[in-house]
Formats: sequence, structure tokens, C-alpha cells
Amino acid sequence: MSKNNLKTILELTAAVYRLTAKFPAGEVLKNRLRETALDILRDFILRNFSGIMKKTKLITGYFLVARKQNWAQEINYEILIAAYRNLGLPQLKTGKSVSTPTNPGGPAKKKARRREILRLLENSSQQGTSSSDIAAKMPLASERTIRHDLKILEQKGFLAREGETHHSVYRLKTEK
Repeated sequence: MSKNNLKTILELTAAVYRLTAKFPAGEVLKNRLRETALDILRDFILRNFSGIMKKTKLITGYFLVARKQNWAQEINYEILIAAYRNLGLPQLKTGKSVSTPTNPGGPAKKKARRREILRLLENSSQQGTSSSDIAAKMPLASERTIRHDLKILEQKGFLAREGETHHSVYRLKTEK
């Protein structure tokens, strides 16, 4: 059993719990997603790879249903769905590392995350929004990752920043 793969599946399970914490109390999908994530973790530990494949399909289906409810940001579902789909059986059997949801990486994921940041800023107040407020709405990305994305978007001319360090607020530039 690869330690990297176990770490990835533990991170995925924790990410499911963080995401489903936003679901309404008593919501059936909340428990189903958590149970299925735990089942996938159990199957990995027990090396039941056929169980992982079946449950991966099941959990991605649950995510697709939950996404339609608008309980959390779209990007969070996209990242988790992609991460669970990346839990391919050949990767697990050979011990190769699989990607993690906490480090979305890759140009497509970064682009989607940055589009989501721009969308959030577009819907924010005229006073601007802090990096911690944005990070709270995107729980699958760390605040450090959000700050990095904000820096890149500012350098590209999409954002204006006011203030210093952790007291900065960001808003969309009216002209680029």
C-alpha cells in the first residue's frame, strides 16, 4: 500500500466532510457522501480494488446530484469529482501517486479556480473582499493558494488590491 495514495484518500475523505458540512442538517446526501467516502477509504486499506471502482462511480453520481442543489461553490464539486475519478485502479495497484483535492494543480484546475474567484469578486460589495472571505467560500483550496491566485490575477490586471498583507481587500478593476 503506497503511503502517498493512502494520504490522498485520507485527504479526499476529509475534503468530503468539509464540503458536506455546508449541506442542510438532516440531508440524506450528506450522510451518503460521507459513508461512501469512508467505504472507499476502507476498501483501499483492505485492498478491495473492485469495491473502490464501484464506489468511486457512486460517489461521483452523488456529487452530481448535490451540485444541482447549490449548497456549495461549483468549483468544490468539480475538484472532488476529478479527484475521485483520478483514483484509477491501475494507479492504486502499481502504487503510483494520485492527485489530491487540496492541491488541485494543473492549468485547467487553476483556471477554473481563478474564474471562480473572479465570479465571487464580481458578486461582492464595492468595499472589496479579503482573501480569507474568498477562501471561506472555496473550502477545497487553502487561503495561501487563494492569496497566490489573487496575486496572479492582480499582476494580470484583473484586480485592484488595497491594503497590506493580511488586511488587503480585492475588487475587480473596471478597466483592464
